[in-house]
Formats: sequence, C-alpha cells, structure tokens
Amino acid sequence: MDSIQKYTRPGSYKGIDFDVEIWHCDTGEVMVQAVQVDGERPRKLADGHRDLVDVEDAFQLGSEIAREIIDRR
Repeated sequence: MDSIQKYTRPGSYKGIDFDVEIWHCDTGEVMVQAVQVDGERPRKLADGHRDLVDVEDAFQLGSEIAREIIDRR
C-alpha cells in the first residue's frame, strides 16, 4: 500500500481565496486531488496529474484551475 502525504496550500486571486489539495505518494507521484474556491465544496479532479514534478508544480496547476473557476463566476 502506498503512503500518501496530503498537503493543502492556500492561494488568492481577485480577492477570492482558494485551497489546492495536493497528494504526494511515496512512489514519487504528485497530483492535484481537489480545488476549493471561497469556501464552496471542494471540486475533485478526475485526473489530477499531468507530469507533475513536485508539490510546487502541483500547486501551480491547482492555482490555474482555481483562477479559471473564479473567472467563470
């Protein structure tokens, strides 16, 4: 069974707060598990990884997704 470290990183865009949930497996795989914008229910991602290198890379991807969600409001 893989061990998973879970991180939640906060961010802000246009004055709206968001959180990015990142999973880092002991196999080295890093993925964005979910994005939560402004206290709404977390939006789980169907495929949270795109050749992510590290937690910072995952946060950048999650931030992009959060900004898209905020821009569609």
